[in-house]
Amino acid sequence: MNSSRVIVTGNSGGYDTDVSHYSLSELLDLVGLSGVEGISEIEFSDIIQGFVDKYREVDIALSRFFSDVGVRLYSLLLGGGGEVKGDDD
Repeated sequence: MNSSRVIVTGNSGGYDTDVSHYSLSELLDLVGLSGVEGISEIEFSDIIQGFVDKYREVDIALSRFFSDVGVRLYSLLLGGGGEVKGDDD
């Protein structure tokens, strides 16, 4: 894991948009869900979509990155009962 990686919210291109380079904890931190015990799928989707929409007009690479983050978190965290479970790594 490369701890010197930086996400910059601009068009400088100085960020790593490969979701596989991030741990579960880092991804949860990026979307403000670190420490959250459980949220509904709708809440989760709304949070991720907010990031996708926020960056769509500013930086399409970041918009796609947050979409990919959502897909990865959803696949890693979704448990039974329609709630996204907490950080397990």
